[in-house]
Amino acid sequence: MIRVMITASENQKIIIEGIKHILEKDQEIEVIALASSKDEMMNLCEHYHPDVVLMNDITSDFDVMEAIQNIKTKFESTQVIILTENTNNSNIINAFIHGANGYMLKETNSDELIMAIKSAAMGLSVMYKKSTIQLMHQLQDIKSDHNSSTELMDVNLTDREISIIKHIISGMENKEIAKNLYVSEGTVKNAISKILKKLDLCNRIQLVVFVMKNDLLNHKNLTRG
Repeated sequence: MIRVMITASENQKIIIEGIKHILEKDQEIEVIALASSKDEMMNLCEHYHPDVVLMNDITSDFDVMEAIQNIKTKFESTQVIILTENTNNSNIINAFIHGANGYMLKETNSDELIMAIKSAAMGLSVMYKKSTIQLMHQLQDIKSDHNSSTELMDVNLTDREISIIKHIISGMENKEIAKNLYVSEGTVKNAISKILKKLDLCNRIQLVVFVMKNDLLNHKNLTRG
């Protein structure tokens, strides 16, 4: 059973109840708590240790980035998904940098939302496909604005790891990467875990942001091991 907590502002209780009703139609999901403030969210996380927190990105009571960071710092195994209306909001990139595992648009249908929660519970990064293009444009802007003199510690990656990173940046999922590299999906998943560990990152979205921001694949400090 996947234990889910939903957060949103006080004036969105009807929306929360609607989402709760949708999620609990799936026998593998249990909505264990509803939170409408920062203190309530943290207290309920402490009490219930949810597998997934579904967080509304518009809350008057607390800063979303701070909330994500607080959850990921204190409850490492809890996954966080942002539910948003705005694909143009550059803050969504910061959400991934702060440790979010994904974001979905509020126009997402119930099946997609349920699948996103199940995927996040497995430790995967999730994103509404319609938003991926916008995110990549924003990442390109970050790359073009980035100061090439930024210091970056030496990074040692194998040729296979570099190839996998390139496939991830192109938008491929693990199954597609495995097919292209003629390896198993498990091999790809293990390689991505090693890459994240080397770079001290939490998920593949953070990886994309990190690579684009630092122009890692062309960086002078990148060595192939």
